[in-house]
Amino acid sequence: MKVVKILLATTLLFSLIAVIPFAIIWSLNILFHTEIPYTWKAWAATVILSSIVYGSSAASNYSKNKKQKTGWGYYV
Repeated sequence: MKVVKILLATTLLFSLIAVIPFAIIWSLNILFHTEIPYTWKAWAATVILSSIVYGSSAASNYSKNKKQKTGWGYYV
């Protein structure tokens, strides 16, 4: 039973990884009328762009003195 739960969780994780970039493309098409095609090239570009944006925001929150930075830029 535990193996089945692990397999289901893994399948769900990988399916979300595959679907979320297409959802981002869909939302951009709806909001800004960009007409971006639903291709694997567009999917890969979305994955790369979102990883760059997330990576830069995650790196900016890191500090060597281990103080946590809030969303407003203040240290806790």
